[in-house]
Amino acid sequence: MDNITDLYLVREILLENGPVGLGFSLQGGASSGAPITVASVEQNGIAYKSNHVFVDDVLLAVNGHDVRFSTLDEVELLLQSSDQYVTLQLGTLKEKDEDVQTLEVCLAKERGSLGLSITGGADMGSPIAVSAIVRNSPAGRCNDIHRGDVILAANGINMTSKTQEDLVEILQESGNQVTLLIKPKKRAKVQKQLLILLYTTVGHYLTIRTNCLLSRISP
Repeated sequence: MDNITDLYLVREILLENGPVGLGFSLQGGASSGAPITVASVEQNGIAYKSNHVFVDDVLLAVNGHDVRFSTLDEVELLLQSSDQYVTLQLGTLKEKDEDVQTLEVCLAKERGSLGLSITGGADMGSPIAVSAIVRNSPAGRCNDIHRGDVILAANGINMTSKTQEDLVEILQESGNQVTLLIKPKKRAKVQKQLLILLYTTVGHYLTIRTNCLLSRISP
């Protein structure tokens, strides 16, 4: 794929096919004039549990086949013809520094937890990002944190060159209140044409501050 890394941050993942499919849907495609992107990820499905598939990821290749100029039907055939494992090449559009907007979020721990999981890290060649959020947790009740958001800093400490273990240590050693600087995952506007994969066998930041310190809700 020529010059693909000029446009995208690219990663390749391997998923094992399950009896109910890979657990995500796609939209776009050559017939709609838009790139094929992930439209939704089924909670607790194979893609969700991998912590590497997020809404708005661009699908670049399936099992080594370039699908940048393919239709959803063509991608469907590729996935149906896959064996036990499926290799996906996914991309995240690169952003210019001046286009990046960040959000500062304050959370209060409950039972020592914020209620979120993370993926990525400097040792994995990708930024630390939110991979899952627990319902009715501090993070779950904060409408400003979403799966796929990148964590740039924690309590004023830059996380861009840190590992997951570094962030976990910082959070464990912090007090009850934690301040995270996040970069919300960009949600591309594309024409929606969904393909549900349930039958498959196989620089400069503009910062907004928000406070999500919420009291525990009694049952």
